[in-house]
Amino acid sequence: METPNFKKLLDARNFCIIFADGFYESEGRKKALLIVGHKILNAAYVVMTARLSYLEYSVEEFEKKRNQKRIAHLQNELKGLGVSV
Repeated sequence: METPNFKKLLDARNFCIIFADGFYESEGRKKALLIVGHKILNAAYVVMTARLSYLEYSVEEFEKKRNQKRIAHLQNELKGLGVSV
């Protein structure tokens, strides 16, 4: 199996820090960095323990997968409201 690509993880970290600076400004930079860092560490842990390699999805694949999940979620909501689908 392929080893995890740490350069891509670091690039993701840098993006998240830049994103956090603007997005979480009202809550404080330190708190935002802690939240983003926690998410990155969780992702890195999963990648390293499962020995996963980086998979890059195209925009079309991502949109298709997201739409399928959304359809399933909305169908479950309708069933919960008593509407037959």
